[in-house]
Amino acid sequence: MSVKGESEELSGSVESKVLSGSGESKVLSGSVETAELNGSRDREELSGIVQSEGLSGSSESEELDGSGKSEGLSVSGESEEISGKGESEELSVIGENEELSGSGESEGLSGNGEVRS
Repeated sequence: MSVKGESEELSGSVESKVLSGSGESKVLSGSVETAELNGSRDREELSGIVQSEGLSGSSESEELDGSGKSEGLSVSGESEEISGKGESEELSVIGENEELSGSGESEGLSGNGEVRS
């Protein structure tokens, strides 16, 4: 889960926006900054918070959590691809999260796969 530059964009644009619509922006704000600094553990936590909380109200959580995409996004596996596409935009839309996490293009979202790859 090593995040370098992607974490900044994702945490400032993706996570923030996703939570912004869910009202979790406050929690994300604190977690996002931590992710930027640590870019490792907090990234995972932040990713899980964003996907779980943000998608929780979008019904996308079912696809992410049910399909195991959430794991790849906040953990690894998909993180690699996710962090190589730039689907961070999709993630910030909450509604496009399913594509982002399902297509593994959630690069911006996870931001950790970039370094791993």
